[in-house]
Amino acid sequence: VNCLAPGPFLTDLPKSCFSEEQLAKLAAGTALGRWADPNELVGPALLLATDAGSFITGETLIVDGGAVVKAF
Repeated sequence: VNCLAPGPFLTDLPKSCFSEEQLAKLAAGTALGRWADPNELVGPALLLATDAGSFITGETLIVDGGAVVKAF
């Protein structure tokens, strides 16, 4: 079993919950300095769901633009 662990993706939910200033501050918390587009989760999902990832098992693939890394 594998899983995807998405970080800050700019969907309707954060847009409705945060001000532009808050969105910018949260984006600055990633190593890439931006929110992810939901389409950026497609590649990692395909990796795990196809033969390209046939030897990957028991993994959590973090897709967060470096938010975890920047936290340290």
